[in-house]
Amino acid sequence: MSTMLTFSIFSVIFLAIGVILYVMSDQIVELEKRYDNEPDCRSQIKDGGNCTISFQVIEKEIKGPIYVYYQLDNFY
Repeated sequence: MSTMLTFSIFSVIFLAIGVILYVMSDQIVELEKRYDNEPDCRSQIKDGGNCTISFQVIEKEIKGPIYVYYQLDNFY
C-alpha cells in the first residue's frame, strides 16, 4: 500500500512539473536571421566594417528578459 501511495505522490508532482515546463516552453519566441547572404552586408564584412540588419516584423509581444545568441556553423 505504501509503494502505491509513493508512486501516486511522485506522479502528481512530476505531472505538475511537466505541465509548468510545457507552458513555459510554449512562450519561447525564436527569430533567426542569416546576414551572410545580404548584399549590403557582404562587402562591409569583407572590409571589416559594421553591418546593420533588421529583423522581420514581430507579431507577438515578447516579455523580458530577452536573450540574444550568436550561432556559428562549420567553424573549426
